[in-house]
Amino acid sequence: SGDAIKGDVSGDFEKLLVSLLQADRDTEGDLEQAAADAAELAAAADGWGTDESVFNKILATRPPRQLNVTFRLFEKDTGKSVVSCIESEFSGHMQDALITICESFLNSHELYASMLKASMSGPGTDDDQLIRIVVGRAPIDLMTIGVCFHRQYEVSLADAIKSDCNGDFKDFLLA
Repeated sequence: SGDAIKGDVSGDFEKLLVSLLQADRDTEGDLEQAAADAAELAAAADGWGTDESVFNKILATRPPRQLNVTFRLFEKDTGKSVVSCIESEFSGHMQDALITICESFLNSHELYASMLKASMSGPGTDDDQLIRIVVGRAPIDLMTIGVCFHRQYEVSLADAIKSDCNGDFKDFLLA
C-alpha cells in the first residue's frame, strides 16, 4: 500500500508513487487502447496546464508492450516523444519519475547502464545500487546492459567496476 510514503511526499508525485506501489498494472495489451491512450496523453499536455492524472493513470497501469505502442503513436501523432513532452510539461521529482518509467519501457538496458554509471560516479560508490543492479540483472540481461554501458561511456562495465571498486567487493561483482 501507499501508506508508507504518505507524508514523505505530496501532490501528484505522491499519487504517482501510490499508483506504482499498488502494482495494478494490466497484463494484457490492447492496441485500440494504446491509440486511445496516445490521444489522451496528447490532449492532457495540450494547451494551458497539464492533466497529470492522465499521465499517472496511463504510465502506472498499462502493460509494457501497450506502452511501447502508445509511445510510438504519440510521437507519430504529435511529432515529439513522450519523454520530451514530459520534459516540457513537468518538473522536479514528478518529471524524473515519469521519465524513468518511460525509459524503463523504451530503453531499459540504457537506463540500467546510466544507473550503473551514476552509482560509480563522483566521490565514493553507491554500493547498494551497484549490487542491486549487478546481482539482480545478471541472470536476465547484464551482458546486454554491459554492451550498452560500453557504447554509452566507451569503457567496459568490467573495467569501470575494476577502477571504482576493490578487494572482495570488486571480485564479487566481476564473478
